[in-house]
Amino acid sequence: MILKLHLCLRRALPRRRSVLYSGMASSRKIPFTYKLLIIAAALIGLLLLYEFMPRRATVETVINGDTLLLENGTVVKLIGVTTPDANDPEKEVRQSGMAAADYTQDMVEGKEIRITYYFQQDTAEGRTLAAVYLLDGTCLNAELIKQGYGRADEACTSGDVETYREYEQQAREGKRGVWADKPEK
Repeated sequence: MILKLHLCLRRALPRRRSVLYSGMASSRKIPFTYKLLIIAAALIGLLLLYEFMPRRATVETVINGDTLLLENGTVVKLIGVTTPDANDPEKEVRQSGMAAADYTQDMVEGKEIRITYYFQQDTAEGRTLAAVYLLDGTCLNAELIKQGYGRADEACTSGDVETYREYEQQAREGKRGVWADKPEK
């Protein structure tokens, strides 16, 4: 019964052409290769847009001097920088690590930042490697080294490693942060 009704309605209603091709002759359809080229160009454009557009996030908390937890749950390790561990059993290292963590906390905790991600992961701990920028353009990675709270990471593969080494040398010469003269006990 339903099938008979469907066939009757199908014969009674005029067949409509697709809106897309309503004014075009059937021989004027866009060839498949052109469609494929258009899709490929759009994907390349999106990838380039993704690569060069700065990403923004808010820092939920500072885990360590060189490690941040973002509000979206991503753990970010600052690329090119190594800070002393705030949980180190050695007192002097622990104090330097706490100073680095406090400095990083003052700079970014609860604030919005810009992030440039790197495609490699810190496989040892599953953290994402990134350069972090304050909204005024200051690079947190470089600033930690300039102020003497961190060292240039020798294993760094970003193009900034030479600049970071220069900043570390300047901090050593200026006796800033971990390079400051410690009082005698």
